[in-house]
Order: sequence, then C-alpha cells, then structure tokens
Amino acid sequence: MTVSTEVDHNDYTGNGVTTSFPYTFRIFKKSDLVVQVVDLNENITELILDTDYTVTGAGGYTCGDVVLSSPLANGYQISISRELPVTQETDLRNQGKFFAEVHENAFDKLTMLIQQVRSWLSLALRKPSFVANYYDALGNYIRNLRDPSRPQDAATKNYVDNLSEGNNSYADNLFSRTLRVPEKINTLPSSLDRANKIPAFDSNGNAIVIIPQSGSASDVLIELAKPSGSGLVGFSHSNNYNPGMVGEKLQNVVYPTDAPFYAPTDGTSDATTALQSAITHCEGKNAVLCINKSFSVSDSLSISSPLCVFAMNEQCGIVSSAPAGHAAVIFNGDNICWNGGFIRGLNQPSSSTIRQDGVLLNGNDCVLDNVSINGFFAKGLHTSNADGSGVGIRDYGTRNTISKCRVEYNKFGISLEGKDGWVLGNYVSNHYRMSSEAKPWDDTSNYWDGIVGGGEWLGVATGYLIDGNEFEDNGQSGIYAGGNGGIFAKNRITNNHIHGNWNRGIDFGVVQRLANSDVYENIITDNIVHNNRAANIWLAGVRDSIINNNNSWFTDDYRSMFAGNFDACVCLTLADGGEKAAPTGNQVNGNRCKTLESDDQISGFTLNITDTARGNQVRDNVLSPIGEAYIPNPELYAVNNIDIPTEFAFTPQLIGGSGVTLGNSSGKLTANGNVFSLSLSISAQSVSSPSGSLTIGYIPGLSGTSVRHHNVRTEFYNNLNTTMQRAQPYVNIGDSADQLRVYRLADGLSKDDLLEYFMSNSDLRMVGDIEIEPYNFSRSVTVVGHSFCTSDVMSTELNRLLGTDIYNFARGGASDVEVAMSQEAITRQYAPVGGSIPASGSVALTPTEVGIFWNGATGKCIFGGIDGTFSTTLVNAGTGETQLVFTRDSAGSAVSVSTTATFAMRPYTRFNTNTIPAGRKHSLHRDDIYIVWGGRNSTDYTRYVSELHTMVANMHTQRFVICPEFPYDTETTGTTGATNLAALNNNLKADFPDNYCQISGVDLLQNFKSKYNPAYAGDVTDIANGITPRSLREDNLHPSETLQPNGLYIGAKVNADFIAQFIKSKGWGG
Repeated sequence: MTVSTEVDHNDYTGNGVTTSFPYTFRIFKKSDLVVQVVDLNENITELILDTDYTVTGAGGYTCGDVVLSSPLANGYQISISRELPVTQETDLRNQGKFFAEVHENAFDKLTMLIQQVRSWLSLALRKPSFVANYYDALGNYIRNLRDPSRPQDAATKNYVDNLSEGNNSYADNLFSRTLRVPEKINTLPSSLDRANKIPAFDSNGNAIVIIPQSGSASDVLIELAKPSGSGLVGFSHSNNYNPGMVGEKLQNVVYPTDAPFYAPTDGTSDATTALQSAITHCEGKNAVLCINKSFSVSDSLSISSPLCVFAMNEQCGIVSSAPAGHAAVIFNGDNICWNGGFIRGLNQPSSSTIRQDGVLLNGNDCVLDNVSINGFFAKGLHTSNADGSGVGIRDYGTRNTISKCRVEYNKFGISLEGKDGWVLGNYVSNHYRMSSEAKPWDDTSNYWDGIVGGGEWLGVATGYLIDGNEFEDNGQSGIYAGGNGGIFAKNRITNNHIHGNWNRGIDFGVVQRLANSDVYENIITDNIVHNNRAANIWLAGVRDSIINNNNSWFTDDYRSMFAGNFDACVCLTLADGGEKAAPTGNQVNGNRCKTLESDDQISGFTLNITDTARGNQVRDNVLSPIGEAYIPNPELYAVNNIDIPTEFAFTPQLIGGSGVTLGNSSGKLTANGNVFSLSLSISAQSVSSPSGSLTIGYIPGLSGTSVRHHNVRTEFYNNLNTTMQRAQPYVNIGDSADQLRVYRLADGLSKDDLLEYFMSNSDLRMVGDIEIEPYNFSRSVTVVGHSFCTSDVMSTELNRLLGTDIYNFARGGASDVEVAMSQEAITRQYAPVGGSIPASGSVALTPTEVGIFWNGATGKCIFGGIDGTFSTTLVNAGTGETQLVFTRDSAGSAVSVSTTATFAMRPYTRFNTNTIPAGRKHSLHRDDIYIVWGGRNSTDYTRYVSELHTMVANMHTQRFVICPEFPYDTETTGTTGATNLAALNNNLKADFPDNYCQISGVDLLQNFKSKYNPAYAGDVTDIANGITPRSLREDNLHPSETLQPNGLYIGAKVNADFIAQFIKSKGWGG
C-alpha cells in the first residue's frame, strides 16, 4: 500500500468526556506515536504509552485510535504525531528474492520520515517567502527570549516593563521639582531676549522677564554666572579658607604670579624672592607649584620638603644668573619632583669667572622629569666642586630619577655621585664639534663629558641604572667614570646610543686603584656605540665587569666628522689604568665590532687588550675586519680566556747543553683559548764537541703554565750523525712549559743525548699543539714575611673569614731582602765557588753576607738558569754572616760562570696552611691579595720601605696589606728600639696610606694592644710601657697560638680577624 496522505499528526480539543481520539495516518508500531497535552495555562505535557494512553491500529493500513486512560479535560488540547526512528531496517541482499511489500514498507518509512521532518520545519519561526525581510510568528507567542543587549535585539516584555517603570519614576521625580501653575501658561521669550534678566509675572499672571535692580543679590548672581564671572572673585594664597570651599581647593595649586607672590615675568626683574616664597608656601601647604611663565632668578632656589613642581609647557621655566659656586635649583629634601619646562644658565662657555651648576639633587627619592637643562658652564680644568663646575645635573642622593630630560650646552651633562638611582631616556650633548671653540680639544676647554660617574673629583657612584639615553657630540666622552679618582661600581649601562663624542663613547679609566679610586662590577650591555673619535668603548684598569652584546662600529662618516683630528678607531679596549691598575676579571662576550680599514691616516682596531690584562673572558665577539684585533703577546692567552686566534713569531734557542750554535732558526705560535699551535725549525750553524740534552726554548706565553696535553712531534730532521739512522727524535715538555726537550728514541728506550748527534748542517722541525690548563683567575691571598706570618692559627682564621686559599711564602727569621725575593720582586748576583755550577750536587756561593739570608733560610730557586734549592751555612755566629749553598734539582752539564750569575727565588709556598701545603708552586701570586709583614728582621728599616715599593710595583693589583711591626718586650717606650720601630711604622703609614692596616685611625698594633686584660696586672704594666700585653703573646714577641693564662683572646686570632676586617672594608674579598 502507498502513503496516500501528507498528514502525519492530528490535533483535538477535549470536552471532559471523550477518551478516544483517531489518528489518520499509518504507523508501523504503537511506539511510533508521540502524544502531548496542552493545559489551559499552555503548559505542554507528553503522555506515557500504556500508562496514560493505549494505541490501536498499529502496523496496519487503516489507521487507528489513541485511547486515553481518562477523559481529556474540557478546553485541553491533544496532539498526536508520528515520530519514527531515523533508521533503515530493510536488508537487501545481492540476488535475493523479496516480497513487494518488503520494498513498499521500506519506501513508506522513508516517505514518513520526510513528512516528519517537514512537520518539524513547519513549527519553526519562518519568513513567509524567500524575498521577505521579516519572520512571521503567525500570531503565536515567542517565549524564553533573553533581554536585549544590542540596539537591534528584540525586546522582551520584562525588559520593556522595567524600562517603562524606570522612565516613569524618573519623570515623576523631575515633575515633582518643577514650578507648576494650575492653568495653561505662555512660553518665556527667546534666549536673546531673556539674557541677564530674571523671570516675573504681569498683572494677568503671564510669564515675562525683567532687568534686576543694580547691586541687588539677583544682579550679583547674574554677573557671577557670566563666563567672565570668575574674574570678579577675589583670592589670595595668604588667606585661610574653610575645608571644602573653592578657595581651599585653589590653594592646592600655586602659580608664582598669584597673590601674594606676584613674581615678575618681564625677563629682567629678579623673581628669586617671589619664587622662593612660593616654594616655601607650597612646602607648608602640601601644594603643587605650577611654573606658568619664564622667570629670571639671581640666586639658587632651594626646595627642602616634599614638593611637586610642574611647568605648564616648554616655554615655562627659570633663567638663572646665580653666582659662581651656586646651583640654579637645589633639592635639599626628599620626595621632590620637577616636571617639564626649562632651567637655563647664562650660557657663557668662554667665561672664566662664571661657574654655574644647574640642578643639585641632595635629597633622596627625587624625580627630575622632562626638563630642558642648558647653559651651565665653568671654564677649564678644575679639581674642586666648591666654586661651580658647569654641571647640568648633579646627583648626590639615593634612589633619584633623572628621566627624559634634554641636557644640552653644559660643560658636564650629568654628574653621578649618589647611589641606586635611575638615568633614563635623556638626551645629553654639549655640541662641542659644532661650537666655535678651537679644535682639537684640550683641558682648558669648557666642553667635557656627557655623564661623569663618580663626579668630577673623588666622588662615588654605585647602583645606578643608566638606560635608554643618547649621548652625542660631547667635548670629551659620552659616559666617563673613574679617571677623576673616584669610585664607579655596580652600575648598569644598558641600551644607550653613544656617538660622535670627541674623546670616547664609554670611557672608564682608573687613575690608581686605591680605597677611594676604583671601577668595578659594572654591567655594560646592549649599547650602540659608534663613530666616537678616540675609541668607542675604553676600559682602563676596570675589574670584575660584564661587557656583553654591545654594537660598536665606525663608518666613513668618521672621516668627515673628525677631519684633521683622527685618532685610532678602536671598537673596544681593555687598557691599563694609572699606577699599574690592570683590567682583571672582566667578561667581554658577544659584542659586535666593526672598524675602518687602516690606512695612512687611520689605524683601525676591533679589539685591543693590554699586556697586563688578567683573568678576563673574551669570547664569541664578532669582529670585522677579521685580523684587526690587537693582542700584543701570547702571554695574554695564558692568563685570560681569549678565543681570537693570533699568530706570533719567535726565535727558538738552545737551553743547556753545549757545543752547538744555532743559525737560521724560527718559530711560529698561534694562540687561541688555552691551545697553542706550534711550528718551529732549528738549524745548527756550528758544532764543536756537542754534549748534553737538547732543550729548546723559550716558547712565548707558556712560562709558569701547566700543560694539560700536547702532541708536539718531530716533523722533519736531517743531517744528524749517521748513528742516528735508526733512531727517532721524541719531543716532550721540558722542566718548564715554555721548553721542549727532544730525546733520542732508540731500541724502545728514551735517550737524553740527542744534542751529541748534531752536525754543522743538522736541521730539526717540530709541529703540534700544546694545551695548557685554563687560567683560574686568583682571588686568593698570598702571605709574604717573617715569623708573624708562620702561624697556623692566623692562616686558618683568615681562610675561615675570607673563604679563600692562603698561599704562604713566609719563613720565620726571613730578612726584608728574603721577603722581597720570595715575592719575585728582586734578584741578587752570586758567583759559584770554583767558577762553575757542577753537573750535579751542590756548590757554595759568594760573597758571604750579613742580613740578607739569615741562618736557616731555605727555598726553591734558579741560579745561572739552573733550577734548584738553596740553604745557608753560618759563617760567623757573632755577626750572623751566612753563605748560600745551591743544589741542583737534576744532573746535567756543568755551567761555567766567569763572574756572577743571577740568583732568583721561585714562587713556591714555604709554610703549610689549612688549604695549601708547603712546596706548592704558585706562579700567579701577583694577582692575589697580599699580606706583607716583613720588616722586623731588617738591618735597615729604610731599605725595607724601599723594597716594599719594589714589591708593590711587581704586583698586578693594588690589593695588598702592609702590617705594622710589633715590639719586643724590651722595646719599651723611650728605648732606641721603640723609637726606631715607631719611625718605621710611621713611614709605612705615610708611604702606603691606603694599604697600611688600619681601620678608622686604629692600626693593627693598636688594635692588638686594645685586647689586653684590664684585670691582669701584667697586661696593665705592659700597656703602660708601650709594649704588647703578655696575655696575648706566646713569648717575648710573637702573638699567642693558644689561649694564655689571664688572656681574653688568642693573639694570632686577634690579628687575623683585624686583617680580614681590613680586606673586607676595601671590598677585596669575603
């Protein structure tokens, strides 16, 4: 049977009696029907099959009925619809046989499903046609809409009701406050006709407008209501107004032109008094000072309390004619800010009498923002700040901010002498190149640096962030620090643009590394530095700083910018500072350096490193042109970490042996990091009875290093004695890393006699790499001196307090000369008895001496080029005269000494400490912190002071401690010994004021005495006699190693604690 009707649902209305309702369409199963009932409140309920109703006629073709379990209430509606599962249940098989009814049922179901979907679509909200622009609800409700949020959303009844209620309430509220009349009234005249009049009514009650009586309250109110009415109100900052009143609010902002200040603005009258009065007033009222004009001042404006000063625009500010030594504006208090406008000086760069400064920041947490500061000069060189320095901004405070200022046409731009401040986004230039001043620059100039870190003279600047600034065309350097004897430490210089300055871009130079002069632990990163005349980045004597990821370059613009005044175009330099202040412990990594090609006018270098540099890391820098780095000697690779390959030439020579003279010999060495690639050739020119070992030296850069690995080999040899035909030369490192020892390898044995096989035309060529142990930059302590230094307690305590290794070169009984020799500062000349150094064993040396090596002296040494040890023999017990005895370390050839040979002590420790044993070689001691205590056993105190100067010159740093000498218990006040000792200590203090061991005027000896036991009579007597207290002594001189009877402290520990405290106070360690 076909599906002959489009009906798929039936709807009926209940009468309270009927229970049976027909459905007029075919269904397969009774569950294909969905029956729903709508009550009088339009609530829809779906009935449950076989509970609320039953179905007849399912599966047939004649339709059927839905029979309810109870009659449908009167007015209720019932809906009977067909809803089939959306499935296809007929299985049609290949070559199968099916009844037609099977196919028909399948097609019928599909048709019914289509009807079902069509019915559902007929329930949707639809447009009446495709061309219609609206949806037709066909008179039905649309429910469960959300309240509208956008302009074109449909409005719900709830939304409209609420809106209407709110509008009605607002209208009622307004209406309740209107002036009403019971009858209709005419309108008032137009705005033109009613202006400045008041409303009134005529005799008929009609509305009219009239002019108020002059002087009446109405007249006053009308005049005040005019746009010009505010000009009729009086106000003065000298009055007191009640809280909340207009006058009280107006007092929060002060204009210098207001009453009672009346600051003149004609540009010539002096406004100093008026402005200072306004400042004082604002400080007391917690008000804002608004600079609304240009004011002339003749002296400093001082701000002492928290205050905000705002300039209305860039034409507002002050022009200062303050006298020499006076700043235009001084922040003498905390939490002061000045924003906008200008602060201008007299702008007289040629004057030698007008010495002005701009803004002086004496307070803390102050802000100088977006201010133009210019025209402050002070002619020529100066060494004092007392009479004015020509500084635009000088910061003495803590946590002050200088931001977005234009600092131009000043002698110095910004001077930093405070701490933890911010210098951000400023433009700093004195426009020297464009000035009329004669070029080249000299120290009589009035155009100096952009920033001076540490001030112009002996200042201190720490903890600053200098970021995002531009430093251009300054007479000296863009950023300068250290050269004036001050301290510039722990600052960050980042993201700055530094270019076109006459001297250098970033210029850090240590005059001398003393307690009040040092540049260290700064971070210089991500700056753009280019086309500065002398160098872009110059670091002289700087230590422990990070110089990473900067861009430094020169372009051809340099030639036109500085025509006729060229200097070396150096991108980055590690240079010597004054007084042997070497650059040490710096990281120079990842910088991009590009210089000009060198020609007859310009020398271009990407990177320069001075020969005193120690412990620096120089890696991963991009240099262009390649090969334009200047690294003067290979020793720098041994004591720094440098990854720039550099080739060096040297002339090899024979060491030891005899009978062979070299002719055409040459060597090349390429250093890179800690690897030295070697190629050398030697050629014998003449031979006469050759004997001894074949040792070749000296390979530059390797002296004092430790070899980790080498693969040096003989690449070629020729014309050796015929007995060498089946032997192979074998190369090893000699007694020192800078020497090669060549053996004869024959029959599996190594023979140290290859030199004996040389002939007059013998040739030998060697190649290979020598890898040394990486340099470990020393922060350790080296002790040199006499028996006061040979204390286990003192060295252990120093190690505990400083956390570093203690290398002890001291020996009990050492003279001042022996102390200086142990530090490798001096050498002496001796002759071996018999005129030669024997091939093995010992030889006595002459002359014998008094006071040079006292009896008992021993140590490692080199004499006449031969390594060995020395000892002493007592010649005269009465005078202490001794004779040195030299003993070779190993047998070799005898060495003839016609007159004298050099005797030098080797850098080996001589006393055990808790971290470093005696006998340890320490070639890098010159980089250490020194403790020197060596005058007690001197026969000539003047000689000792002179030798100390030689020792200091031998150091690579200025980190050393000079200890005062202690008296014997017999050297009481007034004795010759006491007088001489006091004179020595005074001389030590005078010659080495920054390194003499004293803190706050109390030296090591005075501190030791202060630890006496006042309850112990013996100590009291000793102090009265000017000697050290016996409770702190081990004997008649030396500090105690253990706690003595009646002692409050251990003497050696007292000294160690004070020395460690002194070292820490210098910032050297701990």
